[in-house]
Amino acid sequence: FKRRNSVARDDVEEGNRKVKIEIGKTLGLLAAFCEKNDFSLAECREMAVKAVKDKRAAKAATPAE
Repeated sequence: FKRRNSVARDDVEEGNRKVKIEIGKTLGLLAAFCEKNDFSLAECREMAVKAVKDKRAAKAATPAE
């Protein structure tokens, strides 16, 4: 029972790590745009987080083929 719990936790951590990497990539893409349009880094990060969440939500809503 204990072992199964830790596996689930590992899955969550792996998922979180993937999300962080994705947010990092998105933030990298947004950085130039944010500089050009005078957005603060915090605003830029929020936009990146939202973009990744939206993308994942869209992916989850689309049935896998």
